Amino acid sequence: MKSLLILLLWVCISCKKANSLNTANEKPSIGITTNNTKENLFTEVLNVSKQTDYNLNKPFQKLDLNHNSLTVKIRYLSERAYISIENNKKEFVSWKPVHINFFYDTSLELAEKDIHILLKENDSSEGYLLLPSFTEQFSTYSLYHFRKDTLNFIGIYEVSEFVKGTFSFDENSKKVYIHSSPSKKLKLNKIEQNQDEKFDSINEDIKLLNGKVEEQTYQSDLKGTWAVICENELTELEINKNEGYLSLYDFNAIYINLKIEKVSNKNEYLLKYASLASQQDYYKENLKIVDEEISKDKVIGKLILQKNGKAELQWTGLYNLKKQKLEFVGNDFLLIKENGDKTPLILEPCK
Repeated sequence: MKSLLILLLWVCISCKKANSLNTANEKPSIGITTNNTKENLFTEVLNVSKQTDYNLNKPFQKLDLNHNSLTVKIRYLSERAYISIENNKKEFVSWKPVHINFFYDTSLELAEKDIHILLKENDSSEGYLLLPSFTEQFSTYSLYHFRKDTLNFIGIYEVSEFVKGTFSFDENSKKVYIHSSPSKKLKLNKIEQNQDEKFDSINEDIKLLNGKVEEQTYQSDLKGTWAVICENELTELEINKNEGYLSLYDFNAIYINLKIEKVSNKNEYLLKYASLASQQDYYKENLKIVDEEISKDKVIGKLILQKNGKAELQWTGLYNLKKQKLEFVGNDFLLIKENGDKTPLILEPCK
């Protein structure tokens, strides 16, 4: 009997030790799960200083964002945007083209307020950038991941409600959140998976950004008339050396005068707005020109002569200084509209 009691007591003690060991083994796994979640969360940094130069008479406009040792440099060239990143005053990511909406429905100043840097526990060796993207109703953002020598486009995310707050990105779930309060967050919808931004002039742009080249221009020696359809005399581009005349917009019959400059050693000619030639007031709700509001220094298009006698018109649009955005772009430019909204725009020489 005594032996039986001793055996039962030994069994009870063994069970307690086993339970104690199991509990001890479980505790680290809970901590690991919590740490994994935290380690993969990138949150918005708020103490960011900014330096800007939005002078439209300069070759490009500048925005620098600084946080501790990290500097994000954004440069705007007409309808194009580029980013480079420095860490500890050394180049971290060289110039890359990016999706950013800074000219169609917002100004550079407004876009600046909607750019967000996301870091993990303030570690500047890796992070994410949220840039304002093209939007129709709700705000949308292009998400980029950066680390040493790399800037990768992740996707476009949409805020489905009109809310304000700070942003975060969960690298495990690939989800972007906006936190309107400590206890409330809204998940953004991933709406498309675009490829990286591509520009025809990337190499030339980067040389300009690095200060290695400055495009020289000379007096134009070009004469002639070009059109999509020469038989349509209402839509044409006419050039007489350093002056020009252009059919711009059909609804209010807008015609403008141009300044023409020749690019050195190339069969390329830069078009700049000189003045309003004529316009009507047929449709008050449609585009019109106020002469003093249009930049006379920004290039509105480039005409490139081809070996077959035709010319390619690379159209940019007129820059409205008051609204700080491009106008008469896409099918709001008469020659593109006449070309079925298709680009590149190839013009025929007219006799």
